[in-house]
Amino acid sequence: MQSGGFREEVLNVALASLLDKRGLVSVPEEIRQSSKGKRLPDVTVVDYLGIRTTIEGRIADVAGVESSLAADASRRVDEGISQICIAVIYPSSLRSSTTFEQLQEAMRSCMLRLRVFTEGERGDWTEASVDGLADVLRRAYDSLVRQDVLDAAVVELGNAIEDSCDGLLESPASAEILREILELKATSSKSEEEDDE
Repeated sequence: MQSGGFREEVLNVALASLLDKRGLVSVPEEIRQSSKGKRLPDVTVVDYLGIRTTIEGRIADVAGVESSLAADASRRVDEGISQICIAVIYPSSLRSSTTFEQLQEAMRSCMLRLRVFTEGERGDWTEASVDGLADVLRRAYDSLVRQDVLDAAVVELGNAIEDSCDGLLESPASAEILREILELKATSSKSEEEDDE
């Protein structure tokens, strides 16, 4: 711990640990150990239902916290570090914690300011407790899954259209069949008769 309280990275690890205890996320072993004095990563990466998720946090008393945090969280998703990034603004009261256990206890009872970023959308700022974060995560996951299903359907439809076009272009009978379907034969015959006159 540094003077003035825990670093933001420690708060991220404390939050991940609380979510892990609730069965929401899976926290890698190296993150669990880092709270005991090892160097902490700048971003806490956890697993939520098989989706790579990051927690990016700032303390509320930092100037321009919302805009800088939103930019960093968005970048985590854009750069492919994670598919979901939870941007968290921690209340400055958490700075008064003196032990990791005390920090976790204070975090359990405080309200966090959250915004979830996914590959498909950028959420809105909302407030939630650690327990309320479960609902926020589920909504983000559902949105991401829906977007993935939609993207897959668009790709499949595009491939089917491309295959059909290729098949039509390769068949010598396609032009005649298409003329008949579109009733262009009669129009072509009339044009030929007019040209003969």
